[in-house]
Amino acid sequence: VDPYIVCHAQSEKIESYIQREGLDWESIRVPEPQSLGETILKSLEYLESAGKLVDKQVYIHFADTLVEPLAPEQDVDFVSYAIEHNPIRWTSFSPEDGRIESITRKGSPDVQGDQPVFTGVFGITEPRSYRNALSESVVHTDEHSPDPFYTALLTYLRDRPHHLLE
Repeated sequence: VDPYIVCHAQSEKIESYIQREGLDWESIRVPEPQSLGETILKSLEYLESAGKLVDKQVYIHFADTLVEPLAPEQDVDFVSYAIEHNPIRWTSFSPEDGRIESITRKGSPDVQGDQPVFTGVFGITEPRSYRNALSESVVHTDEHSPDPFYTALLTYLRDRPHHLLE
């Protein structure tokens, strides 16, 4: 696994921490991202331009949440989730037959009761295909849609087998 930390705000502190702790991590600075999707897109584009985006599984972990370590199968797309009673603070989704059928943006007043919400850990087996979906999503998402990261995820996963890990 080649770990990368994507940062914008306080990137100097993050880079100092990596160096001080002797971690074998690389930081990717993203200038002024407009959305979560744009942050991930710029990161994937950086890895592509550096020749580091190869056809192997990419793990995306949003560091603002703590989840139990996952042990997903290798070479399988996956999404981690939890059931949340009051999901308005989270991006949620509607599952059907073990697949993600639709996504509801964070802050939507339409979501009530126990709902599955994304917990911020994702496995992408074809990162270039996801990057292509994300590139389209960043351009075509409006303020009423979920973040481009999630609309691209839905597009990417639509015709692929994927696991939902609680």
